[in-house]
Amino acid sequence: MLVAVAISIPTGANAQTTPGSPSFHSAASSTDGLFLHLRFGGHGMAFDGVGDADGGGIGLRAGYGFSNRFTLYLGIDGAGMNGGNGFLGHESDDDYGMVYVELGGRFHFRSGRKLVPYADAALSVIGLGYEGSGAFDNIDIAYGGAGLSLGGGALYFLSPTVALDAGMVFTPGSLMEREVDGDWEDADIKLTGARIHFGLSFYPFR
Repeated sequence: MLVAVAISIPTGANAQTTPGSPSFHSAASSTDGLFLHLRFGGHGMAFDGVGDADGGGIGLRAGYGFSNRFTLYLGIDGAGMNGGNGFLGHESDDDYGMVYVELGGRFHFRSGRKLVPYADAALSVIGLGYEGSGAFDNIDIAYGGAGLSLGGGALYFLSPTVALDAGMVFTPGSLMEREVDGDWEDADIKLTGARIHFGLSFYPFR
């Protein structure tokens, strides 16, 4: 009996880590707990009454998965954009900076697999800034607004702690305020943003 027990112990342990078993997949693609995310991507922006713009940027996210299905996060994306002819004191296609600060939720599908698709929704605060030209030469100009970001993507787990993350986000919204040399005034510029991102997500406490 002792010999039979001794033989069965390593056999049972190996069975639990077999790639085809549910326990292996669950460990390899769990999205609960703390996560950190670094990403890079392309940004596009269409404005109402202002020229379109595009560019590239970097983003950071931190959040917590309350289960394998739902994660709450806080994120920031920054981009250097080119275009936007028509902004106050921005009379030619020139560079300016853009930032999104977002509070959102992510809903995962097919939990327990290495490839985990998700849907994403977030409330977004949007900022845009540049140094004016012409009559506004050397004057800092900034716009602020808000939008609703909707998107989706997928995680591919390389290990229980690291996953590739790629997706796309659309953000309809508007710029509602403008600051010119420290003075704020109303603005009303409708916009639609699109972002494609690729990066890494880390689950450090696995």
